[in-house]
Amino acid sequence: RVNLLHFGQSAAGTTKFDNAALVTETYKTARAAAETEFLNAVAAIGTVTADSGAAIEAAKAAKEALTQYINYQTSEYLDAEAALNDAISTYTLLDPANADVKAVVDAIEQLPAAEEVDVDDAEAIEAARTAYDNLATDEKKALVHNLDKLVAAEKALEAAQEINDAKTAVEAKIAEITKLGVDNLTA
Repeated sequence: RVNLLHFGQSAAGTTKFDNAALVTETYKTARAAAETEFLNAVAAIGTVTADSGAAIEAAKAAKEALTQYINYQTSEYLDAEAALNDAISTYTLLDPANADVKAVVDAIEQLPAAEEVDVDDAEAIEAARTAYDNLATDEKKALVHNLDKLVAAEKALEAAQEINDAKTAVEAKIAEITKLGVDNLTA
């Protein structure tokens, strides 16, 4: 680690900074090198396959090395971190022991976006929820990286069902009024 500043007190009692510019420049150079190493390590992962474990571990180590610096969360870092998290998730789902998790993730991916959900999607949404709830452990549930999509679809389905129920009630009232006939209506 590089200390950001070296300071002490002069004989006159005033605070003085020794080599502050040199230390700051050395720090910036080391931080930039660590960020470049992390970005390159993430890029080296490429398409995730069953053989990506070593590359993912190297990227995780480079990320850890970068976190020792302040101001390390640049936009490039955040993009690379998201890519690394996606790679970790994809790699984890390649493990045959996680086939059940992969099935849940795939079922959720097949759901429509929340703004496109209608009552006809109820069966698929309910099946995805049941599959998620049936995962054996909390550790497996934690691997479902797209749970937020399922939750959003469930909320949208609830709203769509309420709208559908209201529409059905209105249609029933219209049918009832129509059945009575216009002559039987009173003000």
